Amino acid sequence: MSLSHLLAQTRPLVEQFNIAADASHVPGYVLFFSVSNGQERAHIEQARGDTLDNAWIAGAKALQRWAQKQTTQPCWLRVDVVNHVEALRWDALQDKLRKTKRNYFRFGLSFTETFEHALLEQEIASNALLYVGTEGVATPNDKNLVSYTRQRFGSELHWPDAPEKNLWRFTTLGAFSDGNRAYPLESGGPHSGYRQLPHWQDELEPMIHSASDYLARQVKKSGRFNYGWFPCFDRAIPTYNALRHASSTYALLEGWEVTQNDTQFAAIERALHDLASELIRTCTLPDGSDADFLVDTGDEIKLGGNAVCILAMAKYSELTGNERYLAQMERLANGIAFMQNAESGAFVHVLHAADLSLKEEQRIIYYDGEAAFALMRLYGLTKNPRWLSIVERAMDNFIARKHWQAHDHWLSYCVNE
Repeated sequence: MSLSHLLAQTRPLVEQFNIAADASHVPGYVLFFSVSNGQERAHIEQARGDTLDNAWIAGAKALQRWAQKQTTQPCWLRVDVVNHVEALRWDALQDKLRKTKRNYFRFGLSFTETFEHALLEQEIASNALLYVGTEGVATPNDKNLVSYTRQRFGSELHWPDAPEKNLWRFTTLGAFSDGNRAYPLESGGPHSGYRQLPHWQDELEPMIHSASDYLARQVKKSGRFNYGWFPCFDRAIPTYNALRHASSTYALLEGWEVTQNDTQFAAIERALHDLASELIRTCTLPDGSDADFLVDTGDEIKLGGNAVCILAMAKYSELTGNERYLAQMERLANGIAFMQNAESGAFVHVLHAADLSLKEEQRIIYYDGEAAFALMRLYGLTKNPRWLSIVERAMDNFIARKHWQAHDHWLSYCVNE
């Protein structure tokens, strides 16, 4: 894919933005060109001009000079155009940051009024410039800012050292090309920065194939997932969450129902085997019966963990006709029954795996819904009235406690199922 082709695809959309340069706020037109080969982070070139043509030509030339030094071809291009700027004193901006959840700052920032040193929202987030691990709100990180701006601009920038100094907060309108077509990007609300897909149904199946393929590639030979990466630092997340293992396997099964891909199915088999044989433990309950429990980090048993195990195994049985996990599903369901108060219908959420004693009566409200959903799926396979009875008591409890206000989405899903 040539860079010229990507530029040609995005230019008509950028022209449609019809942004009028406002010299009182922006030095003419300010454009950001972000280009990637699909394997590495995007390289960004910024350009300014008194007209859109001049800014575009300057940016395109800078990109071509960079591209000549590369050994791989670009496949994606995003172009952002500054459309609104607000000057803020550093103390005023800090006040806004203290009210902003970490990683939820949705603006770019320029360190100069003339935009010589400006950073997109995505650069701020992806390089943890407003991130300190011990803080739950957006917090300036000077070390990360120095490191990134040295790379980006060839000079080190610091967060202001005096309250009266200004920064310029800005928003953009954007367009993205994947080489096949160009998309306008959403410019506001929770979907800001994502492609506009007015006919999303047409894109759904390719997304399922792509997402399922990615998820299958994360399953190692052992059946354990590559759990995840910190995208800002390109480091693997060192912990492992068994509940997420089960729910990811369930998601992969939902995808395979569409794709019927053999490689994905082989990954499913490995993940389920690891789940069943390594992550789930059989315990003897006080009544002498056996129950299975998913044991998670911290030696915890979570109600939702047992639930998603059943959902994954039930989906496997439904799609393949293979009932190899049926006995284990019954034991997992017995574990869920153990976590229910038979009189009130309420579930407890977390047990100590060592002795099945109570650790937390309530943790995440969705565990309740997942448990009910899982038992209904199991009832669909076995028609065992015990599981339906547990669900009925749970539903009565949900209604009495007005759980439906938080669970309306999964309730409607269960009804449709």
